[in-house]
Amino acid sequence: MLATLVNASANAVQVFALIAVILFIIAGIIAFMDKTIWATLICAGLAFLSAAVIFIT
Repeated sequence: MLATLVNASANAVQVFALIAVILFIIAGIIAFMDKTIWATLICAGLAFLSAAVIFIT
């Protein structure tokens, strides 16, 4: 796995972007339950940005 990170493989980028999408969705759900609209919008935007990285690579 370390060699994949050092060589900057496209697969490693997709894995990290997928982890980011999952974490941002969870954070967005928590923020939505706390009725924090701005935090929910930030999490949604970051989740879509991470999803775009998955589809670009």
